[in-house]
Amino acid sequence: MAVSHFKAHLLAGFGGALKNLGMGCSSRGGKLFQHSSVKPVIRQNRCTACGTCAAHCPEHAIAVDRSASIVSSRCVGCGECIARCPAGAISVDWNQDQGVFTRRMVEHALAVQTVTRVSLCVNFLTDIAPDCDCMEDSGGLLVDDLGVLASTDPVAVDQASLDLVTAAPAARKSPAPGAGAGTDKFRAIRPSIDDTAQLALAQSLGLGSRSYELESV
Repeated sequence: MAVSHFKAHLLAGFGGALKNLGMGCSSRGGKLFQHSSVKPVIRQNRCTACGTCAAHCPEHAIAVDRSASIVSSRCVGCGECIARCPAGAISVDWNQDQGVFTRRMVEHALAVQTVTRVSLCVNFLTDIAPDCDCMEDSGGLLVDDLGVLASTDPVAVDQASLDLVTAAPAARKSPAPGAGAGTDKFRAIRPSIDDTAQLALAQSLGLGSRSYELESV
């Protein structure tokens, strides 16, 4: 059984059953491989050399002098520095293929499912945060709690979770205050990330179906 906390994700748009299978069930090497294609870059003209990024880097890959710099060989692409920079000086280098991360994550999910055959996927649509759980509390929730979804199909449960969050009104102190009912909350906070890409790819690889029926219990 895969039990997942459904929330936003810096690179995938959102994280649910597919991300939990693909990344949560992977080895350290698998996790590094999935992140290795997407690295942050520092816009020197905006950097204030405050050191916040270096203090939060889990790999000690950032040095700060007159401005911050990233040691590429150490960086694992976790995105912590992007989330923490108060000046907005760090962003993802999208000169790389932004679909590589998603493809690797979904392919790992397929491998896990092929080997282990997880029989049930449970998504908790509670405390739906604007960042991954591995990051420090960034404050605010996208929507109020929506409940718990369960399915034998990881694609269907993620699609249903996304649809419910989209249909819900934004939380009172949401980081995306303009994202009302009917608006994709994850795209509202990260417009450059296609959060449906993982669903389309997973369906094309035979991991499941984006079609579903909701049953209340």
